Amino acid sequence: MVALASEQGFPYFHAAGTYLRGWALAEQGRVEEGIADMLKGQRIWQESGIRQLGQVSLLLAEAYGKLERVKDGLAVLSQAEAELDKSNEKWWQAELLRTRGELLLAAQDGTDHGSQEITACFEEAIRIAHGQQAKSLELRSTTRLAAFWQAHGKPDDAYRLLSNIYGWFTEGFDTPDLRAAKELLGALTPVHA
Repeated sequence: MVALASEQGFPYFHAAGTYLRGWALAEQGRVEEGIADMLKGQRIWQESGIRQLGQVSLLLAEAYGKLERVKDGLAVLSQAEAELDKSNEKWWQAELLRTRGELLLAAQDGTDHGSQEITACFEEAIRIAHGQQAKSLELRSTTRLAAFWQAHGKPDDAYRLLSNIYGWFTEGFDTPDLRAAKELLGALTPVHA
């Protein structure tokens, strides 16, 4: 895609291919190399005057998180959120908030510092996803909040929250998000249940 788009003069697809190649590298564990490609893809978009979508920033922020470069990830998310506010595109907002919560959680270093902000990010992500009827995104954020509550001594609350959304699904139980939710529910099952 990158070679053909470059050869044919299609900057959007050249940038997208470069960026997605970087994302794939990051997912394969070659995170620094992947981030370099993602940043290169962003530069191509910017130089061409093409506005990138919030989802693109989300992938870069997640890659920074893999390297524990929390500040860089949060900066990317802040920029993406500012762009979303200007464009009024809200379709990926829940995932941006969930990722912000994940990055803040990674920055905690075993302390409770920032717990309220982390909880607020996950809760707002759940609220937005629910309002958009984006059940997969709602499940993902709910699973993260439930895991957070479990780690902070609230397993019964976590179980009630997660079992509610998990029970909505009737198929797709082999997907990573539903498998993660089921595993966490197994660990949370109340003694009196």
